Amino acid sequence: MQDVPGYEFIRELGRGGMAVVYLAMQRSLKRPVALKLLDRNVPGYSELAKRFINEAHTLAGLRHPNIVTVFDVVESPQGDFISMEYLEDGSLSDRLAVGISVQQSLSVLAQLGAALQMAHSRGIVHRDIKPDNVLFRDSHTPVLTDFGIARMINTDSQRMTQAGLAVGTPSYMSPEQISGDPIDGRADQYSLGAMFFQMLTGDLPYKADNTSDLLVAHLARPIPKLPDALAALQPVIERMLAKQPAARYADMAAMRLDVGRHLLRAPDLLRAPPGSGQVSPTERLHQLGFPTTGVELTSATSETRLIDTGRIDTPKPVMTPAPSVNGKRFRIIAMSVLVAVLALAIAGLLYRNHDSAGSESAVTASNVAAIAPAAVAPPVETAVRSIAVLPFADLSQKKDQAYMSDGLAEELLNLLTKVPNLRVIARTSSFSFKDTSADVGTIAKALDVDHVLQGSGRRSGKRIRISAQLIRAKDSAQVWSETYDRIDDDVFAVQDEIAAAVVGQLKITLMGEPPHAQKTDARAYALFLKGRQAGRQGDAQGLDEAVRLYLRALEIDPAYAPAWVGLSSNYANQANNGLRPMDEGFRLAREAVDKALTIDPDFARAHAQMGYIAMSHIGDLQLAAGHLQRALALAPDDTGVILNVARLAQALGRFDQATAF
Repeated sequence: MQDVPGYEFIRELGRGGMAVVYLAMQRSLKRPVALKLLDRNVPGYSELAKRFINEAHTLAGLRHPNIVTVFDVVESPQGDFISMEYLEDGSLSDRLAVGISVQQSLSVLAQLGAALQMAHSRGIVHRDIKPDNVLFRDSHTPVLTDFGIARMINTDSQRMTQAGLAVGTPSYMSPEQISGDPIDGRADQYSLGAMFFQMLTGDLPYKADNTSDLLVAHLARPIPKLPDALAALQPVIERMLAKQPAARYADMAAMRLDVGRHLLRAPDLLRAPPGSGQVSPTERLHQLGFPTTGVELTSATSETRLIDTGRIDTPKPVMTPAPSVNGKRFRIIAMSVLVAVLALAIAGLLYRNHDSAGSESAVTASNVAAIAPAAVAPPVETAVRSIAVLPFADLSQKKDQAYMSDGLAEELLNLLTKVPNLRVIARTSSFSFKDTSADVGTIAKALDVDHVLQGSGRRSGKRIRISAQLIRAKDSAQVWSETYDRIDDDVFAVQDEIAAAVVGQLKITLMGEPPHAQKTDARAYALFLKGRQAGRQGDAQGLDEAVRLYLRALEIDPAYAPAWVGLSSNYANQANNGLRPMDEGFRLAREAVDKALTIDPDFARAHAQMGYIAMSHIGDLQLAAGHLQRALALAPDDTGVILNVARLAQALGRFDQATAF
């Protein structure tokens, strides 16, 4: 148990990625408090501490009955603590596990909407609205907690999010968060809408087998339908879960007002609980926490039939199913169809714009079949293996080689995605287990895979030592392992050998050449990996350092295409974050990716990056579709390619065509 002056620890309440929360008694006031501790031993403590203190300052400036109250920030030898009110009535996740009524769902929506309206008016966006972050002070009062990744809405030269970085929880994340675009309070509105849908139906609005598919679903799948008994609230869901922020409510106040209007048109949803006495629909609306000023009863009458507003047992909402574990080939086919449809849609738009007779060119399934007959053929069922590549451990004495160990794991992951009939879990999912104590069996179950590849790496002078183990999930048995002690120039051969060993152990038959790592000078490769790590920090310092490292790598090997693509991405991120003039940043980004394509015309990530630039800055959707179609043909299971294709679908508003995946 910890020792913090002035507090008596009682028990641990919960544990997260960077902090532990304890129940404690504040001796001076004899009151229970929740103490949130940031452990000084966690990797990257100094940066995490800034975020931790930022959370305390953010919460201290927000006084609202539905936002957790902060009492103090405490420093101790074990780490920094935030002392805050103890909320003892459980979480929204707990209540969802047993089911909550429609009116309870509405009350939570009203109260959290009011809390977020106040936070947004102060320029603060939460960015991680989810049931685990909603605790209850009592049976009727939800309280928003965990502002650990909340950020101020920046102005002028600075953007809210770091371009290319998705911050939040995938099941509730807004499309703009996924895309790394600038965000405001409407991102929280989307997350609250996803949570509201879950409260009403018991199901998430979007589900998928893995994180990458889930993110794509948020970007491109149609908004799901509520059961018929809740149809009066469907317009609210449509607004809150709109793909484009501009199509959502202007703010939370507008949302709460509109919900009230829809409820008054369906007073059967406003019936007071038994034993609470007769109240008018408007009075009940007020009791639930919605504003009544400005709300008019336009269609409901006193004769409207009332129904029980407890949990409604109705059919599940209608949604397009996610692909099964064995559906990798179908997803590839569906994505090919999507790109073909998008290309035709663009061509149709251009044709209509130039057709003096005013005739319209229809985009139909037959058009798709005409240009991609193989794409619409029924998929062939084949046995599909699945694997997660975990971050490799950094075994260097100073623990300063994570760029290499993580880089090795990521390069192996990228190699294995090129293997047919092998489902490889996306980096965002597998790397979420970095620095955790979970065993392989637990990780494999969470990621739904039958094998896990783990390992370690260390560099000493010009030599590298890499160990890798392939673990079978069902019994945690080690089915293969190898240690490679080589000169650093052999790192690419080691990657190829590990990938080949995995393919052999999983008994996957390759048609043609096995995948190979792209080779370069060992010094350039080390700089490339360091640049990629720095760029993922997303802040000004990290992006500047990434550009510097990529340029140094390219001085050593000007023909290393991945470094040109990395440089292009960082130039674009600097422009998106206001750290470099927009035109200059995207000009440099395009020049860099053009060099990558000149070096390697078949480099999928270069085509994907060019598609992104054409779509987001040049505004040439036809050029974007061409590059993305090529990228998809070269790397059909690359998450970055898939996300950019979905962005293109979003830009065209063709969500109906995106349902295939």
